[in-house]
Amino acid sequence: MEKIKLNNNETFEIIVNGIIEYDKRLRISFLPGVKNLIELENEFIQENTQKIYLLSKTDEVLKAFSGYTKLVGIEKQKDAVIGYNNIESEEKLVTGDLIIVSLERPDTTEKRIVALEETVDTLTLEILGM
Repeated sequence: MEKIKLNNNETFEIIVNGIIEYDKRLRISFLPGVKNLIELENEFIQENTQKIYLLSKTDEVLKAFSGYTKLVGIEKQKDAVIGYNNIESEEKLVTGDLIIVSLERPDTTEKRIVALEETVDTLTLEILGM
């Protein structure tokens, strides 16, 4: 199965067609592993999602996604379809738990506002002598 790799080198095994890019959003569907939603939420922070790599099962980089730094949502779905098995020429659904992460590219206005807020905070601290 393919995987994604974040900037902090953390990898997650995605399902078939588990990464979808549309508009300014990136939707990633992967198997939960051992981490809970809160731990996963802490993995998908801005610093870790500047670049996200899609890796083959042999860890070859297939594609890089840049700038999806805003976590829009994260959810766990129970009994979701995570794959298919062919048994005696019959296709059977494989179900299980699934994590879905939605990321977004912030627009330039939003980036500028964040930078200005940081500048104002720094100046305020300097004025107050902290």
